[in-house]
This record gives sequence, C-alpha cells and structure tokens, in this order.
Amino acid sequence: MSDLDLIRHRNQLMVKMYWILFFIGLTAFLFLDNTSMAQALVITALPPMLLITYYIPKLQFPKYTLYLISIIFITELTMVKMNDIPQFLLFSIIFGGLVIYKAMYSDSIRSQLTNELTRVTQLQSKLFENEARFKAMVKQSSDGIFAFNPLTKAVVETNERFCHMLGYEEHELLKLTISDFIVSDSNEIDENIYKVFQKERFFIGDKLYRCKDNSLILVEVSGSVIHLEDNSFILANVRDITERMESEALIQKQGRLLNGVAEALNCLLTNEDNHVAIYDAIEIIGRAVQVERVYIYENHLYLDQMVMSKRYEWGISEKIAHRFAPNLQNFPYQKIGEGRWYHELSAGRTIHGPLKTFPENEQAFLENHPRKSVIIVPIFILEKLWGFIGFDDYDNERYWTKNEESILLAAAAGIGGAIKLNQDGTLLQESEAKYRLLSARLEALISHMHYGILAEDHNSQLILSNQRFKEIFKLPKALNINGQKHIDFLKWHHELCGDYSLIKSRTKEIIRERSKVLGEEWLLKDGRIISRDAIPIFTNNQFDGYLWLFNDITKQKEIEQKLTEASILDGLTSIFNRRYFDENIQVEWKRCSRNIQPLSLIMLDIDCFKDFNDNYGHQSGDQCLKVVARTIKESLRRPSDFVCRYGGEEFAVVLPETHQEGGLQLAEKISEAIELLQIPHAKSDVSNFVTCSIGVATLIPSPINDVSELIQLADQALYQSKDSGRNCVSF
Repeated sequence: MSDLDLIRHRNQLMVKMYWILFFIGLTAFLFLDNTSMAQALVITALPPMLLITYYIPKLQFPKYTLYLISIIFITELTMVKMNDIPQFLLFSIIFGGLVIYKAMYSDSIRSQLTNELTRVTQLQSKLFENEARFKAMVKQSSDGIFAFNPLTKAVVETNERFCHMLGYEEHELLKLTISDFIVSDSNEIDENIYKVFQKERFFIGDKLYRCKDNSLILVEVSGSVIHLEDNSFILANVRDITERMESEALIQKQGRLLNGVAEALNCLLTNEDNHVAIYDAIEIIGRAVQVERVYIYENHLYLDQMVMSKRYEWGISEKIAHRFAPNLQNFPYQKIGEGRWYHELSAGRTIHGPLKTFPENEQAFLENHPRKSVIIVPIFILEKLWGFIGFDDYDNERYWTKNEESILLAAAAGIGGAIKLNQDGTLLQESEAKYRLLSARLEALISHMHYGILAEDHNSQLILSNQRFKEIFKLPKALNINGQKHIDFLKWHHELCGDYSLIKSRTKEIIRERSKVLGEEWLLKDGRIISRDAIPIFTNNQFDGYLWLFNDITKQKEIEQKLTEASILDGLTSIFNRRYFDENIQVEWKRCSRNIQPLSLIMLDIDCFKDFNDNYGHQSGDQCLKVVARTIKESLRRPSDFVCRYGGEEFAVVLPETHQEGGLQLAEKISEAIELLQIPHAKSDVSNFVTCSIGVATLIPSPINDVSELIQLADQALYQSKDSGRNCVSF
C-alpha cells in the first residue's frame, strides 16, 4: 500500500469512529430523556460531520481531519453544562483519544520515512556498482566504443579497442570532438544524432573514420542513448569492416573480369572480321581488368636473335594508345634482361607486379609508358610461345591475384586461337566457302579455349565439340559425337548429372524458346559445379543453331565460398561473427513471426575472463575462447540453430521455433559441457575451472514488438545470472 493510500485509509477509519461516537452520544441523550441536548448535538454536529465524510477521503494529511473534529468537539463542550459531569467526561475521553491517535500516527509516519530512506540508500549503492560494472564492460569490449556529448560533440569516454582503431592514446582522444575523426559534413552528423535520440537506438551504417596518421578506415556504426544523472549521452558502437569490404570488392572484381573474358571470347567467335574481333576483344578485356592500356606482341627471329614486335594495341583513350610512336618493332629480348622474360613466358608463367618491383634494366624498358603496374601473359599457338599480351595500370601499384592470372591465361588462350585463325585465314583461297572459313575459325578457337564447347545446327544436330568438353564430362577421347541429336547425346553423361530429368527438360526449353543463357550452374554427382552458357547463332538474321559453353567452376566457387565465409565467420573461433548474428536473427524473427512460432535467444558470458587473460596470457585466453566456441557449437543439434561470437568473451545462440523450456534445457547442457572441460581458472570467483553465466529469453514475434526486445531480455537474464553469483542460468 502506498503512503497516500495509507493516509486515506486512516482518515476513513477516523470518520467511521466519529460517526460511532456521534450515535452513542445521541442514544445516551435520548435514553436520559435529555431532548434539548440531543437536538443541540444534531444541529451542531451533523452538518460538519456530513461535510467531513465527503471531503476527508480526498485529503492528503490526517491532521486536517484532527483539526476539523477538534473544532466540533470544542463547540460541543461549550454547550455542555458544568454540572453535567458524565457528558463532560465523555467528550474529554474522546478528545484525548484523538490526541493519542495523532501521536501514534506521527510515530508511524516517522518509522515509514526511516525505512524509505534506508531503501533509497541501498538503491543508490547498487546504482554505483552497476555503473562501475558497465564502465569495465565498455573498456574490455572487442568492438570500438566511445561516448560523446550530443550538444558539444566532445568525446567523454572510450575504450582501448577504439583507441587502437584510430591510433590515438585515450587521453588524446578525450580532447577531440567527433567532427575531428568522422569524415562527414556537420549536417549529416547532426541528422544522425537526431535519429539516435528519436529512436533511442539506431543503426547508422557504414562510415569513414580518419585515423591519427590521416589514413581512412571503413567502419560500421550504431548508436544508442544513455542517461547518466541529469545528462544524456550517445554511446557509439564501432566495428572496423575494412577487410570485409575488401573481400566483397575482390569477389565483385573477379566476377566482372570473368564476364569480360566471356564477352571477349564470344566476340572472337561471332565476329566475321577476325582482325577487328581481336581489337574489340582486347578492349573488352582491358575495361574488365580496369587498366589503361592493352597490347599484343609477337615473337619472331630477326638478325638471328629472338625479338618482339607489337601487333595490336588498345588504350582507354586515343592519346594513350598512340602516345608513343613509332611502335616498338624487332626489339630484342636480351635488352630487357638476359632473356628472363622469354624464359618465364615459355614456361607458361606470367610476369607481373608494380613497376618498382622489376629489375632496373626491365624498368628502363617499361618506363616508355607512365605505367605503375603491369602483367605480361604468354600466348601459345599449337603449344609454342607465339608472344604475349600485356596490361598496364597507370594509376595503381597493383599486385595481381592467382585468380586474375588464371582468368587472363584463359583469355590469352582464346586470343591465341583467334590469332591462329587469322594466320590461317590469310592462306585460304578467296573462292573457299564461307562455311569452311567459319569452321576453321571455330576449330582454331575451341582447340585453345578453357571452356568445353558443343555446337549444333538448326536441327539440333551436334556439329562440333572440343577436347575440353570430353574432359569435363569424362567421355572417351576417341568418341565422335558429330551428327547426334543434342537431347539424345545427353544420355552419354546422365550418370554424372545431379538431376538428369531436370537438365534434359531445361535443355529442351532453351532450344524451343531460342533463349540466350549465361552462367547457368549445375551440380554434378561427383561434387563438381559446371557453368553452362547457351548462345543462339543467327546467320543473315536466320536461326542457324546453338553454341554451348561448359566450364568447371568448382575451384572458383570454393574461393568465393572462402571469401564469403571470411566475411561472416569470426577469425579466432571460426563460428559466425556479430555481422552474421545481426543479419540472420532478423531473418529468423520474421520467419517465426509468419509462422507464429517462438524464438529463443541464449546469451553466454565466460565468468571472470579478464582475470583469466591477466593470469594466463592472451594466447591462453584465445585458446579458451576457441574451445568454448567449439563446445557450444557441438551442443547444437538442429540445422536451424546457430551460435555467434557476440563480442569479446560473449556468445549468442539463436534457437528458432524453440519454447523457453527447450532454451533452458540447452543452456543447462552448454553450461555443464563447458564446466566439464575443466579448463583451469585460478583467478575465478566461483570455481577452479572456467565457467559461464547464461541468460535465456523467449518471445513469439509479432507486429507490436521487435527483435531488440528479445536481445534486451536475454541481456537482462545474463546480468541476473552474474548478479546471482555467476555459473548459473537465468531466464
């Protein structure tokens, strides 16, 4: 019962007592046949009593009640005759009782205030303790954290991780404002501050931060409002995502290069003027590789020595392509550096890197153009080094990756086939049929291509294939497939196909609709992934058949998978990272909302982990995190459940379609499994071995709540476990 309710209750008791006394007095007067006193009592006491009965429940202090009743009793006493001793004694006893009640009530109020003061003192002590714990967590977090005043934008608190990100000491950072290191205009900063205050918690997104050495890093930022005493601050959580963005950019770059090479090879196949086709192809590849200049040199003998002569060139502008004239012709390899280039290219290896990494004599040759980086790729015709194709980057000191080398080697093979075709074309008689010219071109190209090739005529009969196609599908080398129907030929390799009926129906659909398909992927039974392109061929605007390109992209997919995993896996523990958690808990939240199913979240924190690091060292701490992460992961049984490293020594386990009972059972199982590891922890407050505190929360998602409520409940449960002495599970 609140203080106000208690006061009102006592006031009502006071009024009830007075009404009882009133009726006792009235009855006594009537019994003693004292009609005049009974009338006087009714006239003088009844109106004030009715007034008191109406207003007393609304009063806040009982003293007003006492004052009003005292006035009534004094009025009554003035009417009592002095010789009427019993009546005088009656009123005196009643008035004395009221005075005693007031004294007792005052003592009760005093005692209640004393208890309230004690409770406030305890709450204040706990508040100071929680504030100290919060500051310790901020300092030890694996994410960068800083707090700032939203009005002055001055940094008021930070942690070691954020100082390390920007290269500042803590005392240096506390002298700055956020405008000193956030690369953004003041209007955008003010707008983000307003959004954080409006929503209490707001994901700001990707931002550029300037380090102490003026270098820039890309970070992912979220902000929340915190209130300390009478002031409000914004707490910013910062995660360096520079490496992740570089990985994603690398994937996009390689995809762009692959598409460019495919388009260039398609140009070589379909352009009737082979000389023009080569110029178009090197332009397409040059733009895909993002260089300023591409050139092709041919090897040949001149004055009894091996020389090189330029045959083709493309520049991103006409000024670059023709800036230096005359073109190098009959230039001896010996002048570059005792034949190193010729030896490396003959072995099928590329020559690449920033210009400054080349020997001095080679730099002198390469400096005829203002290039900063170069890659030289050999071109082979009939297994003999014909020459090379070079790519110049004028802007960047660039190191070429193994994937880029492999892709450019495949492009060089296609260009070698086109050059061979061009050479052979000059020997053909002008009277030969156009069909024979096209056949020769196709044969020269496909024999050097990295792709498996099938060509069919307008009746879907196979007319051409290359050896690479037979290698991909493990067909006999001597097998002659010309003249067979494409659909019938599928029977030869159906045992390799993951879903033969689906491939067959899909192939019929493409041929029937004469669709152009690029990059269609199929999984074979042996685990390889094959990319298939279908390109319809038209001659004089008439459909003339199909060209099918097959490529084994298994290794490429493995590399892409590794790059993708690198962006979502924690580098230390090899479980999912915080980014994966933030994205996928939203997905599971929406899915459970649609299915009206519960979503459970387990938050786990290793007890006294800072003391563990201080006592055993950070290497032992890292090993402890790895073992604990593996133990949690092995405790999960359903494919839909997943564990993430939430930050530092804290882990999060997401359990879709799991009720609270199931979440608690799994949490207890994980706690027991970690304790059974018996990892020594001499500095722990709760055990001689590593233990953990766990919080469990369960919600059924709905439109009126969001996933932040689930995370907040799990956090609260986790802190409840810590407040309860650690090494326990709370919900």
